[in-house]
Amino acid sequence: MIFLEKVFLKIQNYVLFHRFLSLFRDDFKQNLPFLSLFSLKGRKYFLYRVR
Repeated sequence: MIFLEKVFLKIQNYVLFHRFLSLFRDDFKQNLPFLSLFSLKGRKYFLYRVR
């Protein structure tokens, strides 16, 4: 049960993070290469942590 709660929290944080990115994407268009690299790293980290 605790494991499922942890996974749910991680997914929730991940979704919130991507909502935040989509909200501010227009403001960060000049920094888009950096942001895309950062989101790729975050995605890899997230997938690694859930395993």
